[in-house]
Amino acid sequence: MDAVAASSCLAEDADIDNAELAYTEWKTDLQIRIANAESEFPGYDEYRYSVDDIGHGAYELMAYLTARYQEFTFVCVQAELRSIFDEQYSLPYAEETVARYNGSK
Repeated sequence: MDAVAASSCLAEDADIDNAELAYTEWKTDLQIRIANAESEFPGYDEYRYSVDDIGHGAYELMAYLTARYQEFTFVCVQAELRSIFDEQYSLPYAEETVARYNGSK
């Protein structure tokens, strides 16, 4: 299966590798930002996270780039890759104030 997927890409191996590496680096940066959220935004009593899995299908991504651009170079698809990544992942932060009352008097 790997040989079939690799042979269907018309781009040079280096461009395919660079595209995959860039996407992987962006995912790693996102995971680091999530892991460091409490140190980046200190001083809160509570932190809540709603985080899905971070991942992608490398073959599917390269198949998309090949279908869209045929023979592509990394430089030519880098902005498209970033756009796809930004559409796939977002990391919003929201500050919320909650009033809590002790029921006993």
